[in-house]
Amino acid sequence: MRPAIIPTILLLFLSLLAMAAGGPGKSGKQKAGIDNLEQQGHSGVNPAHVMDVEILGDRAYVAVGFTNGLETYDISDPANPVRLQAQDLAAWAARAYGNELFTFRRNRGFQTFDISGSRPVAIGGYDPTGNDILYENGVLQGTTLHVAAHQVGIDSFDVSVSGAPVFLNNIVLAENDCWDVEVSGSFLFAANGHHGMSVVDLVTRTEIAVVPLPGLTNHILLDGNVAVLSLGDAGIATVDISSPAAPLLLDTASTAGCAFGSGILDNMVAVGSWTALELFDVSDPANIVKAGWDSTKTWAMGADIAPHANGDLVAVADWRGMTTYLVGPDAAPDIDISSDRLDFGEVSLQEDLSVEVSNTGIQTLTVTVGSIPSGFTVTPGIFSVAPGGSQTVVVSASGTGSVKDSIEYRSNDPDESVKKQFVYKNNTSFPQVDSPAPDFCLKDIDDYWHYLSDYRGSVVFIEFGGLW
Repeated sequence: MRPAIIPTILLLFLSLLAMAAGGPGKSGKQKAGIDNLEQQGHSGVNPAHVMDVEILGDRAYVAVGFTNGLETYDISDPANPVRLQAQDLAAWAARAYGNELFTFRRNRGFQTFDISGSRPVAIGGYDPTGNDILYENGVLQGTTLHVAAHQVGIDSFDVSVSGAPVFLNNIVLAENDCWDVEVSGSFLFAANGHHGMSVVDLVTRTEIAVVPLPGLTNHILLDGNVAVLSLGDAGIATVDISSPAAPLLLDTASTAGCAFGSGILDNMVAVGSWTALELFDVSDPANIVKAGWDSTKTWAMGADIAPHANGDLVAVADWRGMTTYLVGPDAAPDIDISSDRLDFGEVSLQEDLSVEVSNTGIQTLTVTVGSIPSGFTVTPGIFSVAPGGSQTVVVSASGTGSVKDSIEYRSNDPDESVKKQFVYKNNTSFPQVDSPAPDFCLKDIDDYWHYLSDYRGSVVFIEFGGLW
């Protein structure tokens, strides 16, 4: 059966995404609370498209795809990030080295900044001819800047004169889909999109190995002889690169959402994965262990981790702004509910779902369940959870009425004294399993409207696009 293809406008993507998040079946989308992360401060950017964050000392450099472009923050007090400067040079990634900062601007090339003072000063850059080459990210090796040039492989520049880069050469990969690069010795390692990780010998400027990986390989970190890669909806992966010509996949780990930008410090990896900021311990690269997470305000795209006077500091870029955290257990009780949304679907007699209420703090957590909607029961309704422990709670739904409401978990957690769990029963707000998809209409790029009902009996493929 031939699919019906309906190109649509990007603005309708979010409404469909919300429908998809409603999800089929009797389950909930897991969104964890704080675990081994203590939130410090947040600075909003509106409107924005925050893609990446780079920490250097007591400064955080935030790459904003739209509007302000590059934002600089004083994070000497993580609880109170102070915006020092915003510059209208749209940026999708930022990398800092000593007194220089490079921002990568996709079809606008890259920009160099002098960051020796309190505020960055733009001093030059490079814009590829024709503006059709996407500069996604890069790495500095001595006085050579290697840039992930997406559809043409890797471009290299002499940046020995600050602000006056000189193009050196292009390295073509067998499959060009390059998003990010890292260097170790005379070898370059590329996050090569749907083609996995590529290894390049910089002496011969040739690709010598490829590691196929699931998902979209979009970011790479090096930790000694190990490469850590972000794979979009496939999570993260570790690869042994001790023998660059024969790299070996060691392990993969799933993430809460699509894994994008990340940072690493002492075997701890901070990953922005759309719905959450997540920490992974890769001290044993053959066994990746999730060490902490926190749901983010909006889509988490980039993250970095660096040493700080009060402990390891994490910053995450979440489209609308930047949030800072310190790594370590919460000194108070800390409630974590999984899941924080329960969809019981269609209920005939009674349906039960189990919920884990955890305490990731270092003091005893006390919980009282309240504001329970009609047709629901929660057992137990009052309980305590020891530090590091958890309590299984059974939420039961009965009756034929339609419910879209929430249950409150009231606790002695000073950060979240009331935590809501959204519950749905016999709800018609989003489709149920095996039910016909609701009719809707979308406008295509030629300004024609299409109704889903016009394509009943056909496989429908909806293609979304953007203007970037």
